Amino acid sequence: MVEETENKPAENEGTEEPTETPSAQEEPSDSPLIAAARKENDRKEELLKKEEGLIARREKLQANAILGGGSQAGQSVENKEETNKEYVERIQRTGKV
Repeated sequence: MVEETENKPAENEGTEEPTETPSAQEEPSDSPLIAAARKENDRKEELLKKEEGLIARREKLQANAILGGGSQAGQSVENKEETNKEYVERIQRTGKV
């Protein structure tokens, strides 16, 4: 008996299974230099998080100061009228009228 073969395309034709690549976490051994660099990187990341928190806090305090009316912006300066005594002291001190 003769078997008939059909020319059907394979279902997975053209696709390859991905090959496993070693991840950065699975390195067999770290040199002391790499370990020191990673430690320094972790320290810098912690400092960056702290700094971001401080910046947010400073922005909040500045906004509260502006919105709370504690800012001098937009306010006119009141001229204080000199008393006679202050006027005499200023003239004696500076010699100018």
